[in-house]
Amino acid sequence: MQIASGDLNMVRVIMEGIYNKRTRKNKIMDRENIELQWTSYARTRLVGKKVKSVRYVTQEEQEHMGWYSRPLVIEFDDGSLILPSRDDEGNDGGALFGQSKDGKDWTFPVIS
Repeated sequence: MQIASGDLNMVRVIMEGIYNKRTRKNKIMDRENIELQWTSYARTRLVGKKVKSVRYVTQEEQEHMGWYSRPLVIEFDDGSLILPSRDDEGNDGGALFGQSKDGKDWTFPVIS
């Protein structure tokens, strides 16, 4: 049986539609899984910790990391710490934003 070129185009369009639906579904599922995974990662490392102190990255730490900016460092009572980065690759320090329980905005900028 021979398939006419018009029929081949129709098959191609149908197959692309099926593929695109599966791809969109997989991307949505992946997004949901990624969010769940990273939320779990953050939760296990941060929930229940007590802030011991805050400070800015020192100039020596800044030079060691090759950064132009010095972000706020939050130190916890168990010795762990977190600090914001400009991006996922740690290319420079980043600002922190927050909000008080009464709705006032907070900004913790980077310094040089």
